[in-house]
Amino acid sequence: MILEDHCHLLTPGFQVNALRETHSHHEALRDALYIKHGSDFEEFERIIRDLDRLNAELHMVTEHSVQLDANFEKYGYSAHLRKYFSAQS
Repeated sequence: MILEDHCHLLTPGFQVNALRETHSHHEALRDALYIKHGSDFEEFERIIRDLDRLNAELHMVTEHSVQLDANFEKYGYSAHLRKYFSAQS
């Protein structure tokens, strides 16, 4: 049977080895790009890291905003910030 022939693909050991091989392959590709493009590659990696950090922060802000809205709405309030200006400002 086909499924029996490929049962080894489902074992954790095989999955770990496959992930390690894939990781090594992509590291080699990254190294080759670095050798070919040098400082442009470094700038590109920096931008990707910055975007990843911003994406994580955006996720945190939106996730917490949804939780705040749910908690405030439960009691009939809004979690949105309001500004009040005095006549002197």
